[in-house]
Amino acid sequence: MRHKSWIFSDKTMLNLIHRFLFSTLVLICVNPFAYGAGYTCPAYKKYTSCSSGYYLNGTGAGNSCDACPSGCTCAGGTAQPVCNCDPGYYKLNGECVECGAGGYYCPGDNNRYRCPANNQDLAILSGAEVLEQKQEWSSSSPRSTNAGQCMGDAYIKTESGTYLAECSWNGKNYYDACNGDFLWYAANTGYYLYGYKSTSWEAWYSGARACTNAPANSHYTGAGDPETNNCPWICDAGYYLSGGSCVQCESVYYCPGDNNRYSCPTPQSDKYYTYGWAYSINSPKGSTSITQCNLDRALGETWIYEFQYNGLYRWTGKCYYSPETEIYNNCENDRYFRECNAGYYASTIPLGPGFSNSCQPCDAGSYTKAAGHLGITGSNDDSYHYATSCTLCETGTYNDKSAGTSCTACTNGPDNSHYVGTGANSANCQWECDTGHNKTVKNTCAPVCDAGITTLRVGNISIPLYKSRNTAPALNIGFNGQVCYGDLADGDAAGELNINYGGKTYHTAK
Repeated sequence: MRHKSWIFSDKTMLNLIHRFLFSTLVLICVNPFAYGAGYTCPAYKKYTSCSSGYYLNGTGAGNSCDACPSGCTCAGGTAQPVCNCDPGYYKLNGECVECGAGGYYCPGDNNRYRCPANNQDLAILSGAEVLEQKQEWSSSSPRSTNAGQCMGDAYIKTESGTYLAECSWNGKNYYDACNGDFLWYAANTGYYLYGYKSTSWEAWYSGARACTNAPANSHYTGAGDPETNNCPWICDAGYYLSGGSCVQCESVYYCPGDNNRYSCPTPQSDKYYTYGWAYSINSPKGSTSITQCNLDRALGETWIYEFQYNGLYRWTGKCYYSPETEIYNNCENDRYFRECNAGYYASTIPLGPGFSNSCQPCDAGSYTKAAGHLGITGSNDDSYHYATSCTLCETGTYNDKSAGTSCTACTNGPDNSHYVGTGANSANCQWECDTGHNKTVKNTCAPVCDAGITTLRVGNISIPLYKSRNTAPALNIGFNGQVCYGDLADGDAAGELNINYGGKTYHTAK
């Protein structure tokens, strides 16, 4: 049997030559029995390795080394093509998908990278206070290809106002790459916004400028209207508004900084008295507070009497006004009291200028009365006196509070009693029964027994006897044909006579 001839076309021949030049092949025999006994297999190739730029397409007989696809790299040998997604895409489950705008970028190496974290302190970078800054910044496009497309916002407050900085990553931080793209939204006190801009979704200004409309010796109290140099202002403390200017406050006035000028108060005639030369009211130029107003006498010693601190005191030098008491009582030198209010007494007798004492309140059970001023005329207040001690409440009166000015009559004593002692400090005044009466267990005064016996003595126990019965039951004592009575109370009592009566125990009581 003759062998079949093997005829190659030109295309087949070129392919064989190509594969021979760029590949390693082996000859194998495919199905030698398909043609019957005695048939000799023709030579057939199988590629086991490909050159660089090609990849092995198949591993069995009839495989091939194919050119590397576009966008892929082929290392040769038995390695398969390595294909990357286009920039702006990354590989997910074998597919190239869009990178996404949620803070990512995809450089085209099949991976997706998160935008760099905002770890920089924008307050340091901007030299201003940062009101708000994003920690995770977004990418500018869903197909961002590099970190430079990562961007975000920060609200930054400066001396002149607040702006929104739209920034992008520059390899070190976000703020340096803002490129002056600031959107101003608010001006601070003393500034106003200028350069209005807007889009269909927002409006802003180009910057903030300092106002210049306020006069000297004033300060701004707010921001001006946008595009207008008209910031609100007010005169500084120590100055007042006059004819559009801020003028320094003169003596005898004070200017707290509300554009107004106020006169120092005139002393109230019922709260002061001057000895010797008349006082004068002064205040330093540029005074800012009522407390800088003072009473002064430049020609000599000025003694000021003030009805404060529970007494009438004398003080030399300047005395400054107190808004709390509405008195010129904050004086430069030590005070000494000439007289004390009713209810108080002088701790020591005043000796003269440079001496200091105080007015102390009387204790409960004592008082001082108003006695008028000593050696002082021209005052219409007579509630002061000169006392170095307090008077105890008289017998039959009490005072239960300190700084008392009088005592109140006692009312707790029963009939047939009288009050004893002085200085009672409560309404429970001390009392005793009148002659011919004894105190009963009920705190009353009852007539004593007139049968010739007033007290029954049993051992060391003394039992008062009364003309009539005060308790039931009572102790009945017969004497000289009469019956006298002693008070009894329920139960046993040490130091008393205990009596069993009707199955119950009683004891004598006083």
